[in-house]
Amino acid sequence: MPELTKIFEALQGSPALQTSFTTDQFFLFIDLCCHLRPELDLTSSYNRQLPPLRLPQNVCKFLALAVFSSDDQETISIINDAWRALSRVIWQTSERLAPASALDMFLLHGPALKIAWKIIGPPTVTCTYSECPYFRRDLTNRKQYPATLFTRDHGPIPVFPSNLYCEGCHTTYHPNYYIHSNATARTYYNETVPKVVQVSQRNFFEETLCEQFAVMMTMAWNSATNCARIFNLSTGDYTRERQKLIGWKAMQMEMEHVWNGFFLHGLMLESFRSQTRLTFPNSDTHHFERYSEALILRNESYRGVARPMWNHVCDLCSKVVIRDGVAVLIRAVVVDGVTIGHPCCGVHDCKEPLPSESTPHGKPRYCLTHQNIENKCAITTCNQLAVAPHKTCAQAECRGVENKYTSTGNAMFQLKSRLKRNRERLTGKKTIAPFHGAAAAALDAALLAASASTLRIRLQMVELFVDT
Repeated sequence: MPELTKIFEALQGSPALQTSFTTDQFFLFIDLCCHLRPELDLTSSYNRQLPPLRLPQNVCKFLALAVFSSDDQETISIINDAWRALSRVIWQTSERLAPASALDMFLLHGPALKIAWKIIGPPTVTCTYSECPYFRRDLTNRKQYPATLFTRDHGPIPVFPSNLYCEGCHTTYHPNYYIHSNATARTYYNETVPKVVQVSQRNFFEETLCEQFAVMMTMAWNSATNCARIFNLSTGDYTRERQKLIGWKAMQMEMEHVWNGFFLHGLMLESFRSQTRLTFPNSDTHHFERYSEALILRNESYRGVARPMWNHVCDLCSKVVIRDGVAVLIRAVVVDGVTIGHPCCGVHDCKEPLPSESTPHGKPRYCLTHQNIENKCAITTCNQLAVAPHKTCAQAECRGVENKYTSTGNAMFQLKSRLKRNRERLTGKKTIAPFHGAAAAALDAALLAASASTLRIRLQMVELFVDT
């Protein structure tokens, strides 16, 4: 907030303004102007050290609606007069966010005027490429598009991110990255960690929300699906009210958004800490494919000596024992107790990843280097080729092994096994004479034809028959 003395000095030349505002309206006008300073920076096309002489039409109309609840010509004139009188004082004030109570004003009047409570744009308004002929000149050709910002404290809110363009080097500056090299690569800024992370074309996360999801995954073992579900349920009232008020549709968080935010935020943190450039291909590929190479490089960089405390040894995590007269060091290893499985190439100790596309035999079992083994008979002692759709060759011995393996999943096989177990349980509980001849055959046929529930009922009937 500007100093009161400077405000009073600025108003001395405009006595009419002193009667045009109430106290609350006056300070709300100043708060909103300070909040919209980044918006004015993005629209200015001259020296940004000085305030613009006139407010953009959409900003002027928004201030009139937010402060006076009217956008008639008289109200617009009052807003312009107030800006001319106070612009220099406001411009010398550090940027500040409008209070949370003003969020409803932005939701009510902002979408139609492309003004959002959170202003998202590139961190720079001048070209930063030193070899560009327009180096340090103002960026131009501002473009806005509708998107949704997922916040930790206020739920999903509509935003209008901005892109800027340099005509000298043909670089487009986005909120988190810039696109160069004939639009084939996107390079992320590493001067600081952004407060807003773009997780998809039209979805953004607050950095604090990315941190919250990372803590939930680490401490509570929440999946990305549950993180999105918890967010949607906890902000359901916000979402329903805003969808009803402004008709904004894209306010549901998806599992893919959570994963994109988790990985991208982690990579951006690593880029900032190591002061390295994070670069992705600028293509229409899936986000996972775009991040995969950078994630692999990051994990490789943490192997061995690069890992924190990799050479730590103490009496709590290690122990020296004597075996056959030789001192042996035993060290503790911390692993996940629940292992679902990590698919890898069927060739022992092969480090090449599996392809993502399925094969005629199902999911791939071998990497691209060893994919020729995929068509080999599954019997290790056989060198013949498998006959689709089987995994073995046409030889009777090999096909018999496969048929026996697959028969374990058939209903008849399971019913026979269940019949055997229930007979053993029944004969162990009651001393009865075994069934013989036609009676045994009839009972077998009845049990095999029954479903699981019917099987249980009929066994109870046999027990009742023996008791009587």
